[in-house]
Amino acid sequence: MGQPRFLHLALMPALALALVACGGDAPAEPRAADAEAVVYGSGGAVRRQKIDRRPEMAGTIQGKAVYTGARRPRRKADLANDFCIQSHADGLRVGGVNVNDKGELRDAYVAVTGGLSGEAWAPPSETLLLDQTGCNYTPHVFGIQVGQSLDIRNSDPILHNVHYVPVKNREQNLSQTGGKIDRVQFLRPESPVRVFCEVHGWMLSWAHVTNHPFFAVSGEDGAFMIRNVPPGTFQLSAWHEELGTITLDVEVKTGETASVTFEYE
Repeated sequence: MGQPRFLHLALMPALALALVACGGDAPAEPRAADAEAVVYGSGGAVRRQKIDRRPEMAGTIQGKAVYTGARRPRRKADLANDFCIQSHADGLRVGGVNVNDKGELRDAYVAVTGGLSGEAWAPPSETLLLDQTGCNYTPHVFGIQVGQSLDIRNSDPILHNVHYVPVKNREQNLSQTGGKIDRVQFLRPESPVRVFCEVHGWMLSWAHVTNHPFFAVSGEDGAFMIRNVPPGTFQLSAWHEELGTITLDVEVKTGETASVTFEYE
């Protein structure tokens, strides 16, 4: 499906994360499976539901992001550096509306955005990777959980700069020579966070920081899948850097797969 593999899981209270960062006591275990959460239903109706965290009760959300509007040419980067030019003999198209001939949209970030209030998911031990290769960020869009480690690597033999200026998290401005790796964390939910290179202006990536594991990014065929979702009714949102955000309701049933389509025009 072309979906980045390394994107999935998290939520911890900010205080618990601060204690971890300072070498304090380990955070408490997440709350019980029957914790309450507010669900925002269709038409603005509000009701409450139980969140059952047992794995055997989980379901799946799968779907596609598609674009049916007029084609938008993607920007061609001005590769001023010799190494960057050699890395892309046919040029490099960056950002924009990345669709195939079927209108299937790549790089839409999809996440549960309503119905999990009050629930806490510990961050996974897996370290994610944001790579700089061929004068480009890989992946272009990704999700990461609060407190999860992110390695930012320069795989190119030239100098890169990694800079992001979040609102709720700590700013980072990292100078990286070839082969260098810096490990960072985000300690608060925030979406999106723009990651850019001040040496090469076309280099751009978008991070989405969540407090739970229920998110995905659409692949080359526009498809995405979110596994191990508790049963219930949730808000599901798709975000795209140029096309904006679409939100809909989805019902997840035990052992079943809920299918959705996000259509951008």
